[in-house]
Amino acid sequence: HDEQRGPRLVERFGRNLEAMDALIGDALKFARGAGEAPQQVELVPFVEDVVASFDPPVPLCVEGADGLALDVAPGALQRILVNLVNNGQQHGDNVRVLLRGREIHVIDSGPGIPAHSREEVFQPFFRLDRSRNVSTGGSGLGLAIVHQLCQAQGWRVRIDEGPGGGTDVVITL
Repeated sequence: HDEQRGPRLVERFGRNLEAMDALIGDALKFARGAGEAPQQVELVPFVEDVVASFDPPVPLCVEGADGLALDVAPGALQRILVNLVNNGQQHGDNVRVLLRGREIHVIDSGPGIPAHSREEVFQPFFRLDRSRNVSTGGSGLGLAIVHQLCQAQGWRVRIDEGPGGGTDVVITL
C-alpha cells in the first residue's frame, strides 16, 4: 500500500505544479496587457492577423469597419481575442468573428451561457460546467482576464445569445 502512495503523491504534486505554472502564466499575460500603452492600430488588418493565426481557420466577417483606426493596446486586444476564440473552440462549435464598427463579436454555436451566469463567468476560477478540470477546461481565468483587460483599457464586454443559440461575446472598443 505504501509503495503505491509514493508515486501517486509525486504524480499529484506534478499536476499541481503544472496547474500553478499555468496560473502564473495567465497572471503574467494579464499584467503585461493591463499596463500597456495604447497606439494607433488599423482595426481590420489587426483583427485579420490575430484571427489568421488559428488552425483550423476561424471565419472573419467585417461590416462597417474598413479604414477604422483606433488607439488601442495591441497586446491586450490580441490577448482578449485569443482567449475568446480559444474559449469558443473549447466549449462551442463553429467559432467565427464579426467586426462591426467598434464592436468585435466572437460567436459560437455551442451550448451557450445561461443569462443568469453571464456576469459570473467573468469571475476568476468560475466554471460553468462544474465537471471541467485543468486538463480539459484550462485555468478558469480566460474570461476573467478578458474582463479585467477590458476594464483596464476602458472597453466594454458583454455576453449575448448567439444567433440561433450559442454565445456572442461582444467587445466594444
